Order: sequence, then C-alpha cells, then structure tokens
Amino acid sequence: MRKEYQFDYKKSKPNRFAAEMGTDTIAVILDPDVASVFKSAKSINNLLRSVTASLPVEAEKNFDYNEFISDLFRALLNLPGSTVKKLVTKTKNKTNLVKIEDNKIFVATEKDFDEFKEIPDHCLKTTFNELLDGMWLTQNRLKKELNVKRSAFIFTAFDLLPYITYNHDLNAIKMEKG
Repeated sequence: MRKEYQFDYKKSKPNRFAAEMGTDTIAVILDPDVASVFKSAKSINNLLRSVTASLPVEAEKNFDYNEFISDLFRALLNLPGSTVKKLVTKTKNKTNLVKIEDNKIFVATEKDFDEFKEIPDHCLKTTFNELLDGMWLTQNRLKKELNVKRSAFIFTAFDLLPYITYNHDLNAIKMEKG
C-alpha cells in the first residue's frame, strides 16, 4: 500500500519545497516502508532536490555567467542617476544606492548610506548557479542556506533582467529559459 503526500504551497505550511520546485502542487508517493523515514516536508524536499539534481537541465538557452554579469551591469548602469544609482528593494521598499567601479558592484543600504560595500562576486555567482535549474529561488534560502549577503539587493537587481521573473507572494526569483 502506497501513501500519497500532497502539498499545495498556497494553502499549507510545508509549502516551501513546492514553491522551490516551481509548481503549485507536488504529490510525493512513497512506499509505506520508506514513508516513516520522512518526518517533515524538509526531508521530502531534500529527496526531491537530490532526484531533480540528477535530471538533465533543458538547454533552450545557454546561460553563460560572463554574459549574464554583462547584462546585469548594463541593467544597473541604465538606472537613473549619474555615478550613484537608486534601486528600491522588492520586499520592504528600502532604497539601495548603487555604484559600479572597476567592474564591481557597490551598494549602500538605508542602514549604512554612508558606506558602500562591495557585492562579492561569489554571491552573484552562487545566485546565478542556483537559478540555472529553472526553479524558484527564495530570498530566505539564498540568505540563510546559501549564505549570500545583500540578498534583497541581488533579488531586485537580477529582476531588472528580462529573463528573470520575480514572484512577490513567494519572495522568489526564477530564470526563464528560451
């Protein structure tokens, strides 16, 4: 006898993994001998991540990191302002001041307007790599699990690109392929 676990991210608490999988509902069917191992949505999420990680990614569009970063810099440079640009975050409508110098991005938040801090390349690259799977990436996961600094700014900046979609309800971004 198999058990079916169904989660709807719009209605239930264990919703995060369905949202991260990029679907409204995920049904997980487990053999009863195995089902007792999964005590939470997090453990099911880990199983789904390991399974989907081994699946081939559709390559409708080849995303190259250097090309992506060039697009991001272009989008940021097109913001209003001379050398210092303003960008308002998605979640809390907080203003970030943005400077680009020597192919690096510097941001000053409302907390520290007097000090511009560099956005480390590894934070941009980590976010980019997570988006390659075509699933929703939540800001919470980016900040807490992947340890990416300035995640609110990164979300807002990435959303300037035409192939990145932001979902306000999930506070998540997704890279559209093709």
